[in-house]
Amino acid sequence: MQGNVLHVASYGGTARGSFVACLEMLAKELARSGIKQGYLLPSTARDRAWTAELAGDAFVNFLPNDRLGQVKAIREAVRQTGAQVVHTWFSRYDLPAWVATRGTGARVLWHMQSERAVPRTLRWLLTDTIKYRMIGRTTYAVAVSDRVCEWIVERGMPKGRALTVENGADIARVSSPSATRDQLRADLGIRPTTLCLLLFGWEPDRKGVDIALRGLQSLIGEVDLRLLLVADERADRFIHRTLGHDLPDWAPRIKGRQVAADFYAIADIFLSASRLEGFPYAVTEAIASGIPVVSSDIGALAWAKRIPSVAFFPLDRPELLAAAVRTITSWTEEERKARVSKGQRFVCENYSLEAWARRMAAAYRSL
Repeated sequence: MQGNVLHVASYGGTARGSFVACLEMLAKELARSGIKQGYLLPSTARDRAWTAELAGDAFVNFLPNDRLGQVKAIREAVRQTGAQVVHTWFSRYDLPAWVATRGTGARVLWHMQSERAVPRTLRWLLTDTIKYRMIGRTTYAVAVSDRVCEWIVERGMPKGRALTVENGADIARVSSPSATRDQLRADLGIRPTTLCLLLFGWEPDRKGVDIALRGLQSLIGEVDLRLLLVADERADRFIHRTLGHDLPDWAPRIKGRQVAADFYAIADIFLSASRLEGFPYAVTEAIASGIPVVSSDIGALAWAKRIPSVAFFPLDRPELLAAAVRTITSWTEEERKARVSKGQRFVCENYSLEAWARRMAAAYRSL
């Protein structure tokens, strides 16, 4: 690859998130080879503070809502930036980017973030046939894990057009909490001796909030336990619908925090009970922050089986979740520190943003 890279992303959130941190690290990596990045974003990103930070001296523009306007804007951006790779994120602009690049010589790379359950209806079969089996012959897809790569091939993407670039975590953002652990726990009314687990449940079904509650139930009365459920009102409705009751007192729902590192500083164990994941950022962040992890045994986390601070339980056996927690609490302080330290080194070496940027740059060169 000799030309530049144009990122076309349907992200307009208020927070920078991992996405912006990834782009910034990738810009540094590509700059070593004299390659520049440009950005096309939705109009909702126009007034975000992170947009100005991301821009610098890079090309930045904003896309209209209509498809024809998007195609024209992408084609013009390819011309202005000299892009040889058009990298689309979050699916919304996958097809407009493919149409816009016809005849330009630029290669389109779809970023596939997650596997998801797809209803086998006529509509979805037609969508898969057109997007993956037909258009997929003349574009590329990069998956965030081997399992997601297998999934898009199952949907029709030619094997030679699908590749895996595992994600990386923004380790810096989980390394500096806003206060001490004792202060943060005190603010939430959590005693120093309470066993505190942390679960992010923004999508309660996919994140397995019901699995977590069922699995931890047997520990109530055995230990002083608190599950911090970081979620919104969807979790209340989901639990009432699936389990027939409200969230228990030992599993309070709390809001997100400005400083992500605070959550990991508060918790003794990070819990991932997900049914489906692409590449679980939070598990990677938890390992990097220095706390053990209990996780459902799903394909997207196969890489974590090499990490001694992670304990798994079968997705279809939620009662074994409690056994995984007991395993971690049985470790001596010395054993816990040794396991956590090995996990931190592994993640820093293999799943940092720097490592991800090197892998992505290599993927661009392979197209």
